[in-house]
Amino acid sequence: MTGLKMAKVGLREQNRLSGANRNTLIAGGIMANTAEIFNFPVPDAAQKE
Repeated sequence: MTGLKMAKVGLREQNRLSGANRNTLIAGGIMANTAEIFNFPVPDAAQKE
């Protein structure tokens, strides 16, 4: 699969997510990153990405 094709598939997947879901994912990512910066223990599920 070419990079361009992968990018298009990625965009389509993003569009399928509702705005609320996308915001939740973004917020979750920020929380995980913040926890990592301050060395808080993060559940394995959050680190999987």
